[in-house]
Amino acid sequence: NTSPRDFTSSNNAVYFLADESPQASDLWKTNGADQSSLVSQQTSTGSVTLNGLYDYQNNLVFLKSELAQGASGYGLQLWSSQGTQASTAPVRNFGIKSGQVSDQPDVAQDPYFATAAGRLFASIDGRNSRGRELWTSYLTSSGTTMLKDIDSGADSSTPHSWISFGGRVYFSASTAQSGEELWSSDGVATQLVQDFMPGPEGSYPSGMLVANGNLYFATHDLGTDGVYSSDDVMKWWQIADPTTSPI
Repeated sequence: NTSPRDFTSSNNAVYFLADESPQASDLWKTNGADQSSLVSQQTSTGSVTLNGLYDYQNNLVFLKSELAQGASGYGLQLWSSQGTQASTAPVRNFGIKSGQVSDQPDVAQDPYFATAAGRLFASIDGRNSRGRELWTSYLTSSGTTMLKDIDSGADSSTPHSWISFGGRVYFSASTAQSGEELWSSDGVATQLVQDFMPGPEGSYPSGMLVANGNLYFATHDLGTDGVYSSDDVMKWWQIADPTTSPI
């Protein structure tokens, strides 16, 4: 089982990731014919996995997680490619995190990357004792930086459920103070949109959708027993920049 995944359209072709073995993870290309072509193969003396394939302005970006033989933990790198072996290269090496098991997404099936206002945003564990936080990249090593340590310290805020709206990227992220709430960033200012469920519980924003010039989403409200359940109230909200109001 080669586990083909992350099918992504770029430059009039479809690209995807697959695992040839625990020691070899590949970037492939297909034009819809019966045969696919290998773009790049990443090998390791230990184990290697590629994740998060994403098209950013006709550049393919992905994360490479590797446990080299004898290493104390998994290393992580950001890579980019224009669909050829020669153009496939590392952008930034984040280093090794001791004891890290893998770099599968913390939120199942959720992408690492998003685009807003022409900028690439990423949810990455940068191996800097800050956990998985909000990053941006111009596809250069020096241009790949953490925008904000949303959950200050070693814990991860795990940005996810991205959507682009009004020149900003909106996403869910979690902190010890407010739980999982809605955040936004334009690549310069990153801020909490609103603490819809005041306190550490979190409202778990979901179902984000842009339509008719508005951003719509739902939040979760605790029941009278103070415990999350299927009987809890869901509130729908809309954002018509710059105001936020319940529907």
